[in-house]
Amino acid sequence: LQYMADERKSIFELAREPPRTYMVKRKMALGDRKLNFRSLAKSFTQGKVDSRDGIKIVLDNRWFQLRLSNTEPIARLITEAYDPSLATELADEVEKLLA
Repeated sequence: LQYMADERKSIFELAREPPRTYMVKRKMALGDRKLNFRSLAKSFTQGKVDSRDGIKIVLDNRWFQLRLSNTEPIARLITEAYDPSLATELADEVEKLLA
């Protein structure tokens, strides 16, 4: 509230300030396929890797997370970027690397 008062902006104006992000969520059937998170990380050497829950790789302007489902024989892929086409391109790229 103090920031709102200092800036003399409405809550609606403040809500528009953060950049909008776009997310893509996909399910990937595994079948008998095993995912190799380590080899996937080698394809994105410029990113910061977090392997606490599957694999998450943070790049300059986008990120993705790939994790195994605990209840289904699938992997869940989530990508996020400031541009919807970048989020979709990243999802496509990860799926292609895993094919």
